[in-house]
Order: sequence, then structure tokens, then C-alpha cells
Amino acid sequence: MKRVTGAFNPRLKVDGRWYDYALPTYCFRPNPKLFPDEAKDWKFTNETREQINAILKGFCGSHNFHNFTKQEAYEEAQAVRYIKAYTVRIY
Repeated sequence: MKRVTGAFNPRLKVDGRWYDYALPTYCFRPNPKLFPDEAKDWKFTNETREQINAILKGFCGSHNFHNFTKQEAYEEAQAVRYIKAYTVRIY
């Protein structure tokens, strides 16, 4: 961490961001209506975590996020973001 001045605008002056989301593990449980046998005695395991991380790797790289930017058109280069990593961590 570093102390900044009041004039610092994080939206305009940073070159990267880190987001951390907390989800309960049951969010990754198979749907019991679609997969009754898999959901029956389901536990969040390291194998489950590895499978989810393998899927999340497909989202890494450059993608257009014009819908999440402030007034950027789809064609504008400023709408493209580079995702370095997605990872499921267990706390």
C-alpha cells in the first residue's frame, strides 16, 4: 500500500487492478435437478478447484469490456482489457 494525494484518481492513474470475490463453495455444486447422482454427496475438493481453475483459464487474455467502461464504444482500443489470471483459492 502507498498513501496518495487527494488529487489521485484511481480510475485514470492505475495500470492494473486486483479484484477478490468471496463465494461459498456450494456455488460450484452440480445442479441436483440436472445431475442428481453427482450432487448427492458433493464436497468441494482440490480436484473440483483444479477443474474450475482450468475453465477460468479460458477467460484470460484480451477481451472487449465496452459494456463495463465509461462511454467507450466497442471499436475503441480503450474498451479492451487484458485479464492476467482467474484463480479459485480456498481460505
